[in-house]
Amino acid sequence: MAAQQAVSQVYDQLLVDLPQDTRNKLMGSQVNWETMRDGNCQVEVDLYGEQRGGRWQCLVTLTRNRQTQLTAIANQTLLSGLSEGTGLGEVSIEGDRVNCDDPNAPTTVQNFCAGLVYARDDKTLNEIYQELTGMLSASSKDTLTQAQLAWIKMRDFQCEVETASAAGGTGYEGYRNHCLANATRLRTAELRTLLYDMP
Repeated sequence: MAAQQAVSQVYDQLLVDLPQDTRNKLMGSQVNWETMRDGNCQVEVDLYGEQRGGRWQCLVTLTRNRQTQLTAIANQTLLSGLSEGTGLGEVSIEGDRVNCDDPNAPTTVQNFCAGLVYARDDKTLNEIYQELTGMLSASSKDTLTQAQLAWIKMRDFQCEVETASAAGGTGYEGYRNHCLANATRLRTAELRTLLYDMP
């Protein structure tokens, strides 16, 4: 499968360039991604059978998503993306008004705002997940639960890899929350596809 080969190439190249501790985290992320992907595709087949291309189409789609994630890590686009804006506008921090969309805001503000974005995106994911699991058979629900637990581990390992170069710096918290939010939005999109296309 071409998509799997493309993922393997990016993954293998990343492993060569990473320090041992970070390499171990990427390996953990990849193992959990495979568990999540397989579980997600099983739920999709349980729901739709072959209507949407079946298991192979699901595997290809999620594998291409993973290639995009790994390529972003390889290109180190995460650390440059923190000041893109949050869409939150002005918020209050201990009584002071700050603009979360100001790319020149102090690091403490950017860290705080990235935390708000992650909290917002995590809440949305949990709402979609709960709605979806409420519509599944017991077997599919168990499969999705295992896939979601694997995704959480994958996300956490992946964000440790993505933010390794910022570890110990004043912006680390913001970078980590930015990573968590990005991964959460992608997972929300995957679950929405299952939920809103249900027969």
